[in-house]
Amino acid sequence: MKCLILLLTLCATVFCKTEAQSVYKDCYGIIAECSDDSVVYHTKNGKEIRLKTNEIKYDGGLDSLKQDIYCSLTQDHEDNERTIFFVLFDKKHRISEIRMCSLLNKEPITPLPYADDYIRAIAKTEKKWKTKNHNNWYVAVFGLHVF
Repeated sequence: MKCLILLLTLCATVFCKTEAQSVYKDCYGIIAECSDDSVVYHTKNGKEIRLKTNEIKYDGGLDSLKQDIYCSLTQDHEDNERTIFFVLFDKKHRISEIRMCSLLNKEPITPLPYADDYIRAIAKTEKKWKTKNHNNWYVAVFGLHVF
């Protein structure tokens, strides 16, 4: 188990260091920098916030989050693509904004056909996020297979 955790940590670190420019470009400027333990997040209104990564967790983990999101969708989606979600929380763990980035759709102005449904489903998870830290802002970044 310890080896698995170490491997996942190393993979995340390598991804952040080597792919930061790609994440910035492909996700429409949501994340400007990515390092071992922090990201620079750009809010919808242009505010830049430096955040520590992995400081807020979903109660039950990522599998539980995915299950809750998929169960809350109001319709089936036939898009079959990978989408990265960015959820910004305030200091009281309320969702401040939800943003998404399709890894196939390179144009930020093109509306994603499933966006509203997924945003609504993620918003329903608000009360299930936990942290032990006391910061003004938190960000959760996770990927989902939209199908």
